[in-house]
Amino acid sequence: MQAVLKRLDLHGLALVGFGLLALHDGSRLAGRLAKKTNIDAVGPHGYIELLGIVMLVLGALMLVRRMPRSLGDTLPPIPWRDLAIAFALLVAYAYGIGIIGFTLATFAFLLFSSRHLSARSWLRCGVFSAVTTVSFYVAFVQLSDMALPKGVLWG
Repeated sequence: MQAVLKRLDLHGLALVGFGLLALHDGSRLAGRLAKKTNIDAVGPHGYIELLGIVMLVLGALMLVRRMPRSLGDTLPPIPWRDLAIAFALLVAYAYGIGIIGFTLATFAFLLFSSRHLSARSWLRCGVFSAVTTVSFYVAFVQLSDMALPKGVLWG
């Protein structure tokens, strides 16, 4: 049970971190696009910022739900090793998007992070990663007509 609670703490911290990163990236993208083009009010940055807000709120709720109920309760120690690995995966993902493109980088990030953060098999993590990556591709490229980074390898 304690391991599950520690995972919830880690997931909450990861969601808060990813949410802050998405908000920062969305505002950076909005500033860059505003100088070059005349975009609509929402634009590609709006989706990223909305996703950041959702992740931030959900992560904060996960952390608040785990707060001690009384002064006698204590929080379990933060699994710093797991947090460092999750952060390293996020940094690798951010750099990987520019090199191998959004689709492959997203699949790899989801595969390794879901395997690290859960006790599921490689096969289940691979299926989860593939379904999620295809869903992102359909939602952003096919339905929203957004150009996602292809990376330098694919031009």
